[in-house]
Amino acid sequence: MKVDLPSVAFEYAFVCDDVRQDTNAKYIFIGAYVNNILLTETPAFIRLRLVMRFYPKVSKFSLGLRISLNGKVLKIIDATIMSPLLDPETLPSPDLDLDVLGPGTLSFDVTDEDISAGAGPDVRWSRLYEIPVINVAPTGPLS
Repeated sequence: MKVDLPSVAFEYAFVCDDVRQDTNAKYIFIGAYVNNILLTETPAFIRLRLVMRFYPKVSKFSLGLRISLNGKVLKIIDATIMSPLLDPETLPSPDLDLDVLGPGTLSFDVTDEDISAGAGPDVRWSRLYEIPVINVAPTGPLS
């Protein structure tokens, strides 16, 4: 999903369990989710990373990230992004520790407004990514 904000344009995003960077500065994405997140029970505590590919339009900008499940906000993060060369970048989020109370749609919204003092009702959010969270019956020898 492409999102074009005044100071940054996003090409794509996805979620995974972890991101590591090797000595050659290459990213290793572990447990990338393709179509949905499958949980054997809810409520559940999950840790995710959101990976974003973006094109900065200015060398320094604010980036706000809002994560919600079925419209209920779970977490809001704000950051200042420095990109002096205005090169395209791939940026993994910090660990996102989320309490998922049930199945539904996990949504990731972004803004380039400064939300460091809080995200009031006038902040314009844009949907960057969403993924269904589904309860499934446990399978295998331990079920």
